[in-house]
Amino acid sequence: MATKLPIGTLHELFAGLQVVDTADGTTLAGEVRLSIAINLNKLRPLIEAYERTRQRTYLDISKKILGDNERETPAQREKLQATFATENDKLRAGEHDVDLERIDVADLKLDENTKINSATLAQLMPILDGVEKRPKPARAARPTTKPPAA
Repeated sequence: MATKLPIGTLHELFAGLQVVDTADGTTLAGEVRLSIAINLNKLRPLIEAYERTRQRTYLDISKKILGDNERETPAQREKLQATFATENDKLRAGEHDVDLERIDVADLKLDENTKINSATLAQLMPILDGVEKRPKPARAARPTTKPPAA
């Protein structure tokens, strides 16, 4: 099923899938590895297009702000960074339809595959099934101490 996601989210998802795919000592079922490989192959062209566009956008902004100057002034550097950050945010917000394979969180065997950390899981959330909001565990009541009687 095609999902419409911002390119920034797809970029993070791609990075997370690469971590899971290449983490030393991670053992996954073949069908999970295949789903990861399929997703990486579907995302790679979009990520490469984003990276090329991002680089080209930086060069265009740089030429516009710096002109023929080989050295930038602090004011030009600040303007370049601010302008590029704004344009990059626009690029990352652009949404794209991608038909991605879903992965059940249980299939990641998180108790065994400790190299899959919480940051990586956060990157994978758009394609994870079996993740539901869990109630917070109840805290044990603290013993109350009464002041000594006078």
